[in-house]
Amino acid sequence: MLEWIDRLPPSSVYYDFGASNGIFALYAAKRGLKVIAIEPDPSNYFLLSWNAFLNTGSSIDIQAFNVAASDRFAIDRLYIRKMELGAHEKIVGQPSSVSGDAFEPQHVHTIQLVHFDRRRAQFGLPAPEYLKIDVDGHEAPVLDGAVVDSLRTCRGLLIEIEDAKMDRLTKQLSEFGMTMANQHPVQNDSGLWNCIFTRRLSRRPLGSHKTATTIWRDDDVLDAFSMRPAAAGRV
Repeated sequence: MLEWIDRLPPSSVYYDFGASNGIFALYAAKRGLKVIAIEPDPSNYFLLSWNAFLNTGSSIDIQAFNVAASDRFAIDRLYIRKMELGAHEKIVGQPSSVSGDAFEPQHVHTIQLVHFDRRRAQFGLPAPEYLKIDVDGHEAPVLDGAVVDSLRTCRGLLIEIEDAKMDRLTKQLSEFGMTMANQHPVQNDSGLWNCIFTRRLSRRPLGSHKTATTIWRDDDVLDAFSMRPAAAGRV
């Protein structure tokens, strides 16, 4: 994932849905990207805010929001399997893991669901050029509503997908002009993949005008990437 971020052009607008403790959002900000970070869990959001504080004065450009991106505006519940700072398996809507297995939550938070494209337009936030989506099974409401407008124009996307949803989500993203460029298994999570999608656009001449075809290709994010462990705290 870090290698993917390294290849994004400086000053690009990068949205991180499911930012957790902010380690990738802050890394992107350190690389000169304009970062919007979204994290629904209050404890993880605290770590995100604290890590941003530790990097105060580093000329980073990051805005963080303690909401859950979704296809509607509503109140819902976040089911937390294990109440730990920075932990995963904090699931919106029902106490079941990414693979669908039910669990007994240690804690339940009330959270706000936000149709983020509408809120972005309302508050004048910039349109994303690159998206990272890691939302523990909440992909459908995010792709179907929260970022549906952004998907029509963004240049690249990194999303965590489980095996059972791979074909459906790949087809759905292809309808927005996105093509999978690479995928890599998530560390310590069998059946989960970090998948890179990029947009390829072509402009072809209309009528009988003999104009050369122009093809734009986002080579910045096509290369293979691998996961590297990242330390907490200061980036």
